[in-house]
Amino acid sequence: MPYKVELEICHDGYHWIAKNNDIHVRAKEMKDLDKEIIRKVQSLFRESNANYIDVSMAFDNQVVPEWIRQYSNHYFNRRLRVIL
Repeated sequence: MPYKVELEICHDGYHWIAKNNDIHVRAKEMKDLDKEIIRKVQSLFRESNANYIDVSMAFDNQVVPEWIRQYSNHYFNRRLRVIL
């Protein structure tokens, strides 16, 4: 059975940030954030017996202006499969 990792994703005006209690990565471009997530997840689960890790990312809606939240309650969610 594969492991699952859940991350919160946001943007601080300069960098994309993905984090949970064990992972905190940032990058200016989304493609670079994916690379950082892959690197970190592979490092954390190197010794596991899983073939891959499913990573779910949910956007932190607190960074979206309140008036628009009602129209975009799932503004930015992503999934990534990391092969070990």
